[in-house]
Amino acid sequence: MHRDSYQSQVDELKEQIAEYEALVNHDYHEPIVLKINDINHLPQLLIKARMAAKLSQKELADLAGLTESQIKLYEDKDYESASF
Repeated sequence: MHRDSYQSQVDELKEQIAEYEALVNHDYHEPIVLKINDINHLPQLLIKARMAAKLSQKELADLAGLTESQIKLYEDKDYESASF
């Protein structure tokens, strides 16, 4: 029973690693299409879009006129305190 639980966690982690690698290693000339089915997943989509654009948190902060620590805080807290 515990083994099945562990295997499920390992499988999920492998999927997350594969998704991360696809985001950061894609051919920059080929666009990546990111989709969400639920608005509650928007924070994760924003983080994925930043990674796909090959922007660091510092670079995004500079573009947005914010500090790197603010972007880190937003991402750590799923943008719950971010304003439009």
